[in-house]
Amino acid sequence: MRDEYSPPAAPVADQLDYGDVKIFSPQGRFGRIRYLAHSFWVSSLIYAVGVLIVVSLGLAADEVTEGTASAIIMIPLIVVTFIFTIKRCHDFNASGWWSVLVLIPLVNLLFVFIPGNAGANRFGKKPPPNTLLLWLGGLALPLTFMAGVLAAIALPAYQDYTARAQVGESMNVSTPVRQTMAAFAQDNGWPTEADLEELGLSEPVDSVYAILYAHADTGVVEIVMKGAPPNAQSVANGTILLTPYIEERVLRYRCASDDIEPRFLPKSCQ
Repeated sequence: MRDEYSPPAAPVADQLDYGDVKIFSPQGRFGRIRYLAHSFWVSSLIYAVGVLIVVSLGLAADEVTEGTASAIIMIPLIVVTFIFTIKRCHDFNASGWWSVLVLIPLVNLLFVFIPGNAGANRFGKKPPPNTLLLWLGGLALPLTFMAGVLAAIALPAYQDYTARAQVGESMNVSTPVRQTMAAFAQDNGWPTEADLEELGLSEPVDSVYAILYAHADTGVVEIVMKGAPPNAQSVANGTILLTPYIEERVLRYRCASDDIEPRFLPKSCQ
């Protein structure tokens, strides 16, 4: 039996120094980690539930219902964001009206960096110490943001690299075609349709990323890039013309394209 006169298990001061945390109430205070953590966990939950509702109701099927689908996710997200930001303002003894700054890019980072009051203020006692779950959520949000920034930088660069590689590979495939036609032209002139058949070039050459056509009487090699996939969208269905010309008694090919940006073409084509 517990002795009613025995001292409490925890110091009374410790029990009274922290305020109650009511997540969805604008009353009370949120520290920086708690603010980030709840923003991450609750926002993720809203997105997940919102997507399930949108998919189950088929609201994303056409443009008419896109606004409804967005509202299902964005309205609760905005409400929760303001509630959390008001509590964050209270933590450094500022009015909740300052929460409107959360709508301003970069300025809203103030709510992440301004420290809260060490003790009680006019909005209540300080929030309880952060748990492991709060630390994980608090770190997850900035890490997710950084990953998004890195992806926004790296993904376009990778897509450009992929597009250039696909064009380069298609140009390499055209090399034996050009060499065959050039060797024939040295003694016989440009091959006719009949000559192309004998050379095995009367039919299009199908490669991984493009289809090549050898044109009779002109020596032109036409490279038609395939659609996306397998090609990157930036070069899909584009056409490259390789036109022969003679320079210092050497047969060369001039490369040009009207529908593929120069940055995706080899240096010889730019």
